[in-house]
Amino acid sequence: MFSVNRRFQHGARLNFLLMIYNAARGSSAVPDLEAQIKIFHNGQAVLTGPVSKVVIDGNSDLARVLYAAEIALKNLAGGHYLLEVTVSNRVAKTSASQEITFQIE
Repeated sequence: MFSVNRRFQHGARLNFLLMIYNAARGSSAVPDLEAQIKIFHNGQAVLTGPVSKVVIDGNSDLARVLYAAEIALKNLAGGHYLLEVTVSNRVAKTSASQEITFQIE
């Protein structure tokens, strides 16, 4: 179910898409990016995903790299949560994080 108001039923799946702009590139001319997802509840991390390579296909616009993921919410109790996504650029040795809140009913 698509939720614009960031409210999800228990057992739902949270899907998101983000765009990584102007990632530095190395000698391969393709950015070397990694992403990690964390979910916090009451200030404590309740889900920490593995660091995973951002897959860049041959048709990608390298100035705007898309990253999408899906998270199963079935093991999370009702309440307010914070989703944090961190993308690291291994070439530039930098990282950036974005956060958004959501609720499980």
